[in-house]
Amino acid sequence: MPQIYMIITHRARANLIDNISLLGSELISTVKEAFDLENKKDIAFTVPAPVLYTKKEADVQIEIRYTAGEDEYGQGRPFDPSLKDQERLAAQIQKVFRDFITDYGLPPLTLSVWCKPYYNSVFKM
Repeated sequence: MPQIYMIITHRARANLIDNISLLGSELISTVKEAFDLENKKDIAFTVPAPVLYTKKEADVQIEIRYTAGEDEYGQGRPFDPSLKDQERLAAQIQKVFRDFITDYGLPPLTLSVWCKPYYNSVFKM
């Protein structure tokens, strides 16, 4: 189950708070398409409370967390996006984010994207 985990600074929160669920929906669609999970309904979007302090961090940090190396979806092969797939997803997320900022007339915000596969891990819900 991929989880989109977004860490935002106070500055970013002030600019994104009114539209955070719309951004989340766009990011979910992007991850579904990039990881070929369009028929799955298990991609989560989480934005915890704003951080207290950052130094040398982007205004918005997006982590794509997921269990990897197992046949997570019963497709007969391990779910394990390649580095190239992860790089492609990161670029797509950057574009979605830039377009979102532009479409809603928000001030520029810096962004980092990190794909974080978890191997030898178990997720149960």
